[in-house]
Amino acid sequence: MAKLTQAIQNKLQIDVKYFLKNGTWSSLVQFTQMVSGIVIAMVLTRVLTQELYGYYGFLFSIFSLLGLLSITEMARSVFRSSAKGEAGNLAEIFWFRFKWSLLGTAIMIGLGVWYFHQANDILGWGFLVLSLFFPFYFAPGMWKSFLEGEKNFKTSFYYYLVVSLFKTVATILAAYFYRDYVVAIIFFSLASFCLVNIYFYLKVLKKAKKHKVSKETIDYGFYLTKMSFLANVANYFDRMLLGFFMAPSIFAVYSIALVPSETFGGFLKALLNTTIPKFIDAGYERSIKKMFKTLKWILPLLVVGIFIAIVCTPYAILFVFTPKYEQSILWAQIMLLSTFFMFLEGLFYNLNMAYAKRKVILKITMIFPLIRMGCIAGGFMMNGVMGIIWAHMVYRAINTSLYIYFLKTDK
Repeated sequence: MAKLTQAIQNKLQIDVKYFLKNGTWSSLVQFTQMVSGIVIAMVLTRVLTQELYGYYGFLFSIFSLLGLLSITEMARSVFRSSAKGEAGNLAEIFWFRFKWSLLGTAIMIGLGVWYFHQANDILGWGFLVLSLFFPFYFAPGMWKSFLEGEKNFKTSFYYYLVVSLFKTVATILAAYFYRDYVVAIIFFSLASFCLVNIYFYLKVLKKAKKHKVSKETIDYGFYLTKMSFLANVANYFDRMLLGFFMAPSIFAVYSIALVPSETFGGFLKALLNTTIPKFIDAGYERSIKKMFKTLKWILPLLVVGIFIAIVCTPYAILFVFTPKYEQSILWAQIMLLSTFFMFLEGLFYNLNMAYAKRKVILKITMIFPLIRMGCIAGGFMMNGVMGIIWAHMVYRAINTSLYIYFLKTDK
């Protein structure tokens, strides 16, 4: 076995043992997230009508979008600093994010009041509940980035497993006892998550005190967040269009269609997360050479994986989410095709992140979101939901081409 591993390592020019070990733990985190998300969705799609499930998805989409105000990209900066042993000011970073989160709380209170004025009590109460938990949901979550930056992927998995179990069980119990009461389900789901999230933050905080302190962590995290403003809006632009201009039931069907590509793409991102410490260790020029050499072997395997996912999608959706979401199947299969370019985007982005290539990061954070929103808006105007589906493939292909161009021109 050792000889086989060494032979593969020599052929691919990568540290196979490192990626098998840490990639496995990182993939287990993604697997846990996938199972938790699917189990929750499976229960809710059976308990709630499509309309109520659409409201549930819309509320959490707004919640995630406003997460930008909690300086979400600070997690990437903490990951980078932790990899260098310079994340000793984790407590300071937490309070920095907490204070900014209060702005998101205020906005959601405003949205709740507005929806009450529109006689929509579900969204009114929903936003008020979300506003209550908003500061405690995002700010303490840096424990995961800290641990993974230290290459402690095993501990990160165990912590995340506990968080997911608490949230999943709480959501299922709430759905059982409070059928058709979306707001109650959201309350217990967020309460369970936040409690465990805060506990693990406090636990990791003790380890962080042993690190050196880098003031660059806050500045760089804030910089990345400012630069990712358009990207965050673009990430939820499709759901905003559907949430504001289509019926909640259409939003529900689209949400289910996203599950296969987000799940498969999530596994790819989990593996890609392990590349940043290795990029830092190898050096920029050497990392580029090894990356392109490795892609010759990785991409054919990726194509096979996507094909298998497409074939399995109809059976998975009908079994997990019942035939009432059959309309999601074709949409989901088309979006799975875009994960090929999603993988390449993630790889190139991590390379630039590892070496803080601010010029390139500035370019992609300004240009890519505009391309994405333009493709989605154009697709929606031309062909409704199906236009949005195909837009995912188009903008990711364009973005990947631009990454390669920037790589060649920015030395």
